[in-house]
Amino acid sequence: MTESLSQSESRTVSKDKISLAVASLLVYTVGVKCRGINKKEHYAPEHMFSLSEKTANKVIKQGMMDLIKHNRTHLVRLYPKGLRVNSSNYLPHRYWAAGAQLVAINWQTFGTIS
Repeated sequence: MTESLSQSESRTVSKDKISLAVASLLVYTVGVKCRGINKKEHYAPEHMFSLSEKTANKVIKQGMMDLIKHNRTHLVRLYPKGLRVNSSNYLPHRYWAAGAQLVAINWQTFGTIS
């Protein structure tokens, strides 16, 4: 019993304290499923979602201004569609123009065979 008490005591003693001023600077994001970008859907400021290239194209076609407004206050990341098996890339500037902050692209280099 004394061993478990000393272990729990050492856990409480070793916890570092952080000042409220420093803690207020921390920003956390939470990945959430995109339920659409419209006036009916509300996302908390820390909510971030990932869109595939296909979904992003659909959202842009439905209303690019809605995506731009959403991206003013939220993070959105995009990734290439899974059918790009030859490691080709889409044009990322289209999504940057819509306000997407993170646009993943395929990166391949020529390798050497030993």
